[in-house]
Amino acid sequence: MACVLIADDDPIVRELLSAWLYMSGYDCVEAADGVEALELIRSGPVDLVICDLMMPRLDGAGLVEALRAQPATRGLPILILTVRSRADDAAALLDAGADDYVRKPIDWAELRARIERQLRRMAA
Repeated sequence: MACVLIADDDPIVRELLSAWLYMSGYDCVEAADGVEALELIRSGPVDLVICDLMMPRLDGAGLVEALRAQPATRGLPILILTVRSRADDAAALLDAGADDYVRKPIDWAELRARIERQLRRMAA
């Protein structure tokens, strides 16, 4: 069973994602910001990261940068959650090293497809 790390400063979003991931057959761990996410990733196996773009202490872009800088986490799939909808915002996320992004409010079918695509890519 794949383990997904959820990094979002909104506890309601973390709770909803965690419950949905559990019902979808995934294990998950939760972090309130990018610093906590890095600590959790160092302490145990994580197969995919879903993180909010805007978080305190270390935002989503900073988390992506930190993960891509380390050989052990360079290939870890990262999906960014964002309320931003401009095309150049999405391009900036992908250029920063994110593998994909999902806009809020979350389309659950789209999120499932994007998670499964990233996990298949890692398994190949």
